[in-house]
Amino acid sequence: MFFFVKNPQQVLNEIFRVLAPGGRFAMVTMNKSLLTKLTFGWLYGLRTYSNRKMISMMKKAGFKKVRVKSKFRLMQICYGER
Repeated sequence: MFFFVKNPQQVLNEIFRVLAPGGRFAMVTMNKSLLTKLTFGWLYGLRTYSNRKMISMMKKAGFKKVRVKSKFRLMQICYGER
C-alpha cells in the first residue's frame, strides 16, 4: 500500500513514533524502475522510490540500521530499527 501514500515521509514518521524502543520495521513495496513504471505505474499511478530515496526517508524518520534492497527487478525490501 506504500505506493499509494501521498505523503510517505509523514507515514514513516508515524510508524517510527509508535514503534517500541528497539522495535523493528520491515516493508515490501515496489522500487522505482522503468519496468515498474511500464508495468504498473502508468495504469495505477503508483508512487515508487529509488533505494537511495527510501533510505533517506527512513533515516529522516529516525530509523537506525536501515537497509533497502531491490529483488526480482520489481520488489523493494525495506528494514529499519528504532
